[in-house]
Amino acid sequence: MSKLPSEYQFLDLSDYGRPFGKVIAKQLQFSRFHAVHVTLLFVITAAISLVFLWKDFPKIALLDKNKNTEYFINFNNKITVINFWATWCAPCKKEMPSLNKLVEIVGKNNIQVIGVNVEGVTYDKAKAFLDDLKVTNFDTFFDKDLQLVKQLSLRGVPTTLLINKEGKEFARVVGSINFEDRKFIDWIKQF
Repeated sequence: MSKLPSEYQFLDLSDYGRPFGKVIAKQLQFSRFHAVHVTLLFVITAAISLVFLWKDFPKIALLDKNKNTEYFINFNNKITVINFWATWCAPCKKEMPSLNKLVEIVGKNNIQVIGVNVEGVTYDKAKAFLDDLKVTNFDTFFDKDLQLVKQLSLRGVPTTLLINKEGKEFARVVGSINFEDRKFIDWIKQF
């Protein structure tokens, strides 16, 4: 497994009833006036979670902008980032520009981003949201009746799934992060 930057620390959450075992947490200080720390969670492979992660990502179908044509994810030997979001979600709005920039930094030949709106809005509303944020490197799809959210046992938005070039999920980001963070980019490129 690839080594993470040293400021990431391992936390064993198995005592808290979490089925995925260990997570990586990174604390960031957002204000020099306040000792505010936010913990970013990355689910990774651990002895407890081996069955959960590093397995083939299930074949999933999403609805396209017409909400009637199914789109099946093709991994195309690229890192795949699947971001679950909603227009009412402030953290989603905050992270979208950096997610868009991630494609430019890593390169369209090496990474694909798939947005999944989970709230049942029209495509026009979802597209207007992305257009306001100047998101041009990926489009959004829809999760009808939250079937995929339930299948993957997701909890809240934003949630981002990271799938390697072989189509195996290797991490999840619960909450928003800066996808332009150099250490994150260097880490994700290893997969």
